[in-house]
Amino acid sequence: MWRWRCVVARGGLSSFSLLVAVLAAGGCGGGDSFVPPAADVAPDDAVDLFVAKGGLPALAVAIVDGGQILYSKVAGVRKRGDATLVAGDDAFHIGSNTKGMTALVAGTVVDEGLLKWDSTVGDVLGGTVAVGAYGAVTLSQLLSHSSGMPEYPTAVELAIDAETKPVEDQRHEAAATALGLPPASAAGTQFLYAGGNYVVAGLMLENVTTKSWETLLTERLFVPLGMPHAGFGLPGTPGRVDAPWGHEPDPVDPGTTDIAPGFGPAGTVHASLGDLINYVQVYLNGGLGPNGRIVSDATLAEIETPRLEHYGLGWLTGRSDAGVKRMVHNGSNRRFYSLMVLFPERRAAMVMLTNDGTDPSWARVDQVAAYFAAHFGLPPKSPWAN
Repeated sequence: MWRWRCVVARGGLSSFSLLVAVLAAGGCGGGDSFVPPAADVAPDDAVDLFVAKGGLPALAVAIVDGGQILYSKVAGVRKRGDATLVAGDDAFHIGSNTKGMTALVAGTVVDEGLLKWDSTVGDVLGGTVAVGAYGAVTLSQLLSHSSGMPEYPTAVELAIDAETKPVEDQRHEAAATALGLPPASAAGTQFLYAGGNYVVAGLMLENVTTKSWETLLTERLFVPLGMPHAGFGLPGTPGRVDAPWGHEPDPVDPGTTDIAPGFGPAGTVHASLGDLINYVQVYLNGGLGPNGRIVSDATLAEIETPRLEHYGLGWLTGRSDAGVKRMVHNGSNRRFYSLMVLFPERRAAMVMLTNDGTDPSWARVDQVAAYFAAHFGLPPKSPWAN
């Protein structure tokens, strides 16, 4: 997942902290003359500037503070070269921000008593798949990327992407492949960001609940939180501009191959800005959804507790220079990019989405985050996705 270069062979499961390298190098492609808006520029004008002059085909932004939505806007076009504007309920692919959702659903399963955070791969999956050297790895270690499991080799990811098997067979194959990789470190000793951790964790959830990961997310998050536009894979209909198209940097028809469904728990969700506003409120409201509790206080604390390299369960967690708790994650399938920043104690959040997954767009969205943090007085940070 840590590919420190501006051109990624494949970014779906392995793109989490590329932004750090992009920003350190001043962005990819060079020659960027764009000047971000000053903090006192009106938000609508700032968003229009980022779209019109900043090179983003579309941008969706929401700011929450004190539990209240202070600002929300979707602007731009669904597809470069087409005049169709993005709509307020359009869904964007969120890539690895799916991981926070998988961890949250895992928390509901732990609260139900079907799993524990220290349940092991061997205890849950033994007899259903060869667990290799990972039998003693715990659910918590998988979700915090401290299992020792390395990232899938690119050729293996591409081979699984090309599969046409039913999703349950794909997931089993993807998990078995991850469990067959030699560990790069002893469990609990090193942070290694790898999508296979979440694929294996997803299979554990499926095993103990007898429901697919997709059904679990739908029943335990999308429906109770009011996320009607959330789903899986690329949004939109092949050949039609009825949803945002991804760009890399040219527009890519939604009928093309994306991250394989078998990798779902690591990064295949799409959602609208409104869906994600409702989702982040769970963390801001102490585990509560609009119609009742989603996870317990204890589970939320487990998710937000930083482990190695400040990674909790599905989120980078820590505190700002001013001591404010902060949770951050980004995600990309190289055609879309998402960045979410939460300040749970302040009940504040920033959600930013775009339908361009190229490296310059990552750096641009970081500028979007910097502008909105400054405009609304949220604790600053640069780069955000680190």
